[in-house]
Amino acid sequence: MHHLPVTRLLALLLLLLPTARGLDAQTVTGVFVGNQGNFSDGNASVTFYDPATAQAATALADFGTILQSLLVHDGRVYLASNTGGRIDVLDAVTLARIAQIPDVPGPRYLAVVDEDKAYVTNQLFGATSTVTVLDLATNTATGTIAVGGTPEEIAVRGGTAYVALGGFGASGQVAVIDVATDTVIETLEAGCDGARSLVVDEQAELHVFCTGKTVYNDDFTQIIEQTNGAIVTFDADHEEIGRIALTTQHGSAGPGQNVFYAAAAEEAYVVIDDERQILRFDTAVNALVDTLRLGGADGIGAVAYDAVAARLYVGRVTGFTTAGYVTIHDRAGTELSRFDAGIAPAHIAFRYERTATATTPVAGTRPVRATLHPAYPNPFTPRTTLPLELTRPGTVRLTVVNLLGQTVATLVDGALPAGTHRIRWDAADQPAGVYLARLEVDGRVRVQRLVRVP
Repeated sequence: MHHLPVTRLLALLLLLLPTARGLDAQTVTGVFVGNQGNFSDGNASVTFYDPATAQAATALADFGTILQSLLVHDGRVYLASNTGGRIDVLDAVTLARIAQIPDVPGPRYLAVVDEDKAYVTNQLFGATSTVTVLDLATNTATGTIAVGGTPEEIAVRGGTAYVALGGFGASGQVAVIDVATDTVIETLEAGCDGARSLVVDEQAELHVFCTGKTVYNDDFTQIIEQTNGAIVTFDADHEEIGRIALTTQHGSAGPGQNVFYAAAAEEAYVVIDDERQILRFDTAVNALVDTLRLGGADGIGAVAYDAVAARLYVGRVTGFTTAGYVTIHDRAGTELSRFDAGIAPAHIAFRYERTATATTPVAGTRPVRATLHPAYPNPFTPRTTLPLELTRPGTVRLTVVNLLGQTVATLVDGALPAGTHRIRWDAADQPAGVYLARLEVDGRVRVQRLVRVP
């Protein structure tokens, strides 16, 4: 894969960059790894990794099914137990199984619609594939939506859900669902083979990740057709506004996690398993900005990126009869550590900190509320100002990190009074590129994108 360095991309796409704005980013306090297991053995499992202690343990092993994917929501972990036809529910803190949702045929991928409602795609063979509606308050399946095609991943934004229908390279179609009525209101055509993964970004743009397809002859001894992957972007009105043709197929080892969206960084991480690579796709400028060449003999089954800690988690598949593992990398792709997982780690999801813990408020007092307003100017050269507003006096740490996750400037590190503070960053000693302003107050983290131009 060949693409331009970040600095050249910025020069070419500067006029396309949106105004930077603060993005809420919460601390990852747990990493859940869904291990698919072997089809014939039904030996799926879940591994839990604690980033604070660097310890991993098996959270659940008695599945009797394979595991397709998992979703962390509102203190619970929802597991698509594929061949078991159900959703298993874990407590995200105690790791105990607390419920099961039956009558969900062939569950594949889940997405939250609102606090107590979710969708799960059903991929069935010899029957019509659908989307099942889940009531998370009662742990029941309440209905189905006919979507056509072979549904894969699902993404939700506001009152709209999008379902990729291109499983196994079948098509580039995406079903659009009105979540208020649970009906398909439109079908988009991405014009590529294998629409499988979807991202709806902070600009409400829809990115469709197509895997490409391979067609064999009847006895599977010869390839008679092969196409590569693509990334196709639609605006909020569902008009195509961008298309990137990949030079190879993209996807994980087996039916795993092809794409992970890190909203705080406005980046999608895209698996190229055949070449053991991860592509970094910037959803703010709709461009590929980096290739992380991980190498190694073991396939990639899952990927996830912690934007606050600048850590990339990659599930590595050693086969379907031996346990796999997860490697942890810095932003540049350098491996920092690894931990053991189960057979075929195929999906990774994060548990985020929901309450302030880094600075515990005194009992009876209100926590400090902090707002990191948009920097001005931005893009800038070589100085910019970051307005910081505090509702009460508090301890503040405001730093700037580069795309390697390295701190290049510490602007504030200590107590500040209530009110608005205008913090200036002089980046004359830093090269042109993308940086992240990282604000920490009362255990909460906010991140804002900064662009330094020549």
